[in-house]
Parts: sequence; structure tokens; C-alpha cells
Amino acid sequence: MRFTRRLDAFLLCLALAGALVSCRYAPDRTSDTVTPRKGHDEFWPALDPSAVSVQKLADHLQALADGRMMGRSPLASEVSTSDEAVRHPAEIPPATQYIADIFCRLHLATLQSPLGSAGGGPRATEPASSEGIASFLRPFRISLRSLGDRNRLAIVLTGQMGKKTVDLKLTEDFLPIGFSAPGAVSAPLFFAGYGITALELNYDDYRGHDVKGKLVLVLEGSPGPDRAGAPNDPSGESGPNTGVDPLYSSVIYKTMNAKRHGAVGLLLVPSVPPPSEPERLAELGVWPSCLPSRMKKRLESKPPNGPGTFLESLVLAAQAPAGKFTEEELLRHTDALGKREVFEVEDEANTILSAALTSAAADAVLGFAGSSVEKARDEIELNQRPCSFEMPGVCALLECTAATRDWRGINIVAAVLPECEIKDAEWVIVGAHYDSLGLSADGRAFPGANDNGSGSTVLLELARCLAPFKGKVKRGVLLCSFDGEESGLLGARRLVRELAPVAASVVAMINIDMVGGRCGPGAQSAAAEGTGPAAVPLQIIGAVRSPELCAIFKKHIEPFGVEVRSDVEFAFMLGGDHWPFHLAKVPSIQLTTSRFPEMHTLDDTVDKVDVESLERLSKGILQAVLELANGSERFPAPRYAKTEYPNRK
Repeated sequence: MRFTRRLDAFLLCLALAGALVSCRYAPDRTSDTVTPRKGHDEFWPALDPSAVSVQKLADHLQALADGRMMGRSPLASEVSTSDEAVRHPAEIPPATQYIADIFCRLHLATLQSPLGSAGGGPRATEPASSEGIASFLRPFRISLRSLGDRNRLAIVLTGQMGKKTVDLKLTEDFLPIGFSAPGAVSAPLFFAGYGITALELNYDDYRGHDVKGKLVLVLEGSPGPDRAGAPNDPSGESGPNTGVDPLYSSVIYKTMNAKRHGAVGLLLVPSVPPPSEPERLAELGVWPSCLPSRMKKRLESKPPNGPGTFLESLVLAAQAPAGKFTEEELLRHTDALGKREVFEVEDEANTILSAALTSAAADAVLGFAGSSVEKARDEIELNQRPCSFEMPGVCALLECTAATRDWRGINIVAAVLPECEIKDAEWVIVGAHYDSLGLSADGRAFPGANDNGSGSTVLLELARCLAPFKGKVKRGVLLCSFDGEESGLLGARRLVRELAPVAASVVAMINIDMVGGRCGPGAQSAAAEGTGPAAVPLQIIGAVRSPELCAIFKKHIEPFGVEVRSDVEFAFMLGGDHWPFHLAKVPSIQLTTSRFPEMHTLDDTVDKVDVESLERLSKGILQAVLELANGSERFPAPRYAKTEYPNRK
């Protein structure tokens, strides 16, 4: 989106609106800038770590968690729009205004078509006074789906006595999967095991079978010895000692693999025990209105079900990663793994019709072929080979519809420009998502102090400390405040698409997410004395994929008394805004103090965040970013790694 001087009148209003908001929310900025000091290397401008201000960190955290920020969700607004452009200052949410205003006050550069685009060439400027905060904003569309009014799954039996149609009950027996293509299809049924084609493992559920024009029935998860644990865990990561690529467990993979083999639709049987199937069906469908009452009760502190609320975009990253994939992303990931099988990419990343049905319904269907879910699973695992078969005389009619409503997300992007020409520059990206969960059922704003007010706070302090280095570093630094993370990494995915023409110039991506845990010597001694909660380490997720990048941050953060570990590598896949960059083959890591009990609740408040720990982390991260910005080393492409997912029994 470009803002030109021909819009001076409007942009002046926009700048004034930003100033009003900053006066309302922002702390005192009498000393917003810092001064670089001469470093030990003339090519490495250094910064005294004491420049990091614990008071400014506390002020930013308090402001971002304030109830007036409306839970920092693009879905908290009552107005929906299919227009990505911001046409009036009133359309900019308060949290967006707050962050963009700080970038503007620091005189950071704004990039028009970041790093350049096809035909436009790279350009970067400091925003004119008339442009104000508007030039930092990069809006994008968020499309939310709700269950449509025409959804049907019927089994059609053909035999000597003629035809018989059995309709399954919506929500009780089946639900459309959230990314299903719309439409209706009637076709013969085929059981395709786990729906996997793994040539490197000499395993292919479709080998020797023609499923063109058919509906395939597949099992969730992947073959493995621990049916109740990780191998069939819908998180998408592989389980202990299975040797199965985690990609094969994802539902979107199974759907697109079926599409590649010519199937016109897919029916999925969840891997969870029957008592949990209604919840799993609702999660797969991303249809909050279909959640069973027992799950709704557990979500009382979550945003309510209804148009324009968070639950309407519920994805549950740990349980339904399929909703976060696009066909293009899967292609990139598959290509990165060196697979011989490559998926075709269409102009619109669409899938085939797909629905999930309960094991009881699947047993009834498979019973017509003399089998059952349990029998099919046992045969696959006992013989360690596929068990796919035709189902003569059994057809299915599947119809899926959904209603779509569009909302606007806004990324906020600023740059510390390098000493070289922009067209020749390399870039380091530092990001943190600023969105939270919006409003609760009773209208209270989710504070989101740790998730991810803490990461956004660190990003803003890094921006202040890095601002004096403009034109003094070898590589530019892009500071990205992402929107839409809680709805499926949408802001990060959008920026990756914008950067695609020049992705090779991006050296590394560092994502900061949930870093408010107590770490460092003070926290450790307080825990030992029983005067405070247990100290937590800083986790660097991505250490297996990009160990060289991880080593730099470990080297700079540990001297500040912070224990650095990599114990949660399993959370790398889909675990944060680093993931889309990883799929684009950019070396990427995530810094986090990991999950915490108050995550995604109204209790994620400022008092739960240790600001002194944020100060220690900010100092170490700052030094690491400066090393990257003044280095010349290019990291290898991210490695692919099989990581064990913890057993959830």
C-alpha cells in the first residue's frame, strides 16, 4: 500500500490521530534515543547494554495490556470489511496506532513494497511528517468462515434390492473440515488407510489403486506403535521411534495427497478416543458453534462464539495445524525435504471437499465391506504395510458450504537502514506478534501480557536502541510487528509473500514470542529460597534447523545470567511466526520462555511478567542482532529435522 503526498490532507489527519493516541497510551519519551559507542571492531558499532531501559519495557507492557487496547485483536471490531486499505484514521486499532507511533517517533525508515517488488525496485524512506504512522502500516485481509446452511453426508448403498440412502447427522456423526472446498459430489467410496505416500519409506496407501473420481476414507495420524500417543497425535509432529515424517500426519497433507491421486473428496476418521471425537470434529472444522457443551464450559474465559469474535477463527495450533497450511507452503516444505513427489500449485490454493466423521459412523460404513476402523488399523500396524481396498456398491454424497466474513489485519513494519544502497542490501528480520484474543464473553479485554505483550515490548525497546544505527550497519534490520498470529500466523504469512521476490536477501529471521517468564540469577535464587516461582530457561526453538544462528544468540544472552536451552524443538512446526519464513528457506529461530498456565486466559496479566528478565533478554538479543547486522556470514539453508513430540498419555 502506498501513501503519497497527493493524500496530504488525509495523512495529516492520520498523523494527528496517531499523536492523540500516543498521548493517551504512551509513556513519557523525553529520552527516546540512545547513542552508539565505539566498539571493539571499527566495523561493528557497539552499544552499551545499559542503554536498555527497564522502565520503558514496563511502560510498553502496561500500555499494550491495557483494557483500552480491546484485547489487541483485529476481530474485536464490530465492523468487517473486504477492503484491505486503511481509509480513515478511525479504522486503525489502538494497539496498531501505539506501535506505529513509536516507530515514527524514532524516525525509523518505512519500506514501500518491502525490499522492492517486481517492477518497482527497492525503495526506503523516512516518513514525511504528513505521512505519520500510516507509512508503517501494511494491511491484509483476514477471512473467517462459519458453518453454512447446506452440509450433508449420505451413504448410498447399491445391491440386489436396489438403492438405499442413509443420511448421517451433522455435528453428531460428521462435520465438514474447515479448509474444505465448497460444493457437492457423489462418488464411490475407497478406503485408503492413512492416506500417505512416503516413497522414502517404501510406503504408499495408494499404490496399485486408482482413486480417480472417488471419495477416499482415511485415518488421521500415521502408522506407529503408540496409537494413543504421538504417532496419531493430530499436532502433526512425529512420535518416538516411528521414523514417520511429521508432515504425513497433517490433515492438509492427506487431503492434498488424495487430490493429487485424483480423488474428488476425503472423509477423515479422527485418531482420538470416541469420547473426545465431538471436540476433535469441531476443532478440525474450526466451527466453534459445534463444540460440545463440556468443551464450551472449559472455554468460558475464552472469547465468545459469534460473528467477528476469536472463536470464529479458532485453529488451536497444537491440535489442528492443517488450518495453517496453504498448498504453496506445503510445496515449499515438501521441496525442502527433498521429496521426489511434488504437488502442483494452483493459482488459488484450494483443496477438495473434505469432512471428518466419527469412528462409529466410519465403522458403519466400513462394515459394508466387512471391516472396521480398529480392524484396519490393526492390520496396517501388524503387517507394516498398507491395507487399502475398494468398497463395491458403496457410494457417498458429500456437500459442504461455509459462510465467509472478511476482517482487516495490519502488520507494522519499520527498518533500520544499512550503510549500503537498498538494492544491494541484506536484511535481518526481527519480529513479534502483537495481536491477542480480543474480548471475553462478558466483554473484558484479554490482556495478553506475556502472549505476546512481552515479545512486542522487547521489539519496541530493540527499535529504540537500534534507531541510532541507521546507515551504520552493513545489513538492514526489519522490525516487524505481526498481526493475525492467533488466527493462523496470517501476518507473517502475508509478509513472506510480499518478500518472495527478494527472499534471498534475507539472512535470518528471529521471532520473539512469550518471553515474560522469570529467568536469570535473581529468579533462580528466589526459587531456591522459596520466595518466588521457579525460574525458567530461555528456549531457542529452531536450534536443530539453524544451529549456527542459535549459537550467536546463545553466546550473547547467556552472559546476562540467562540459561539458554532447546528442549521444545517439537514446537517449531507451526509454533509461531518464524514458521512461514522457515518454509521460505530463511534460517529462522523463535525465542520464548515457553508455555505458561495463564496462556490464552484473562489471567495473562502484567503482574505475571518478570520485567527484569525482559531487560536481561533485551540486552542479549540486542547484541546478537547487532552482530548479525554487521556480519558477512550467510547461514546454510534450514535443515530438516524429525523431532519427537512428547507423549500425551
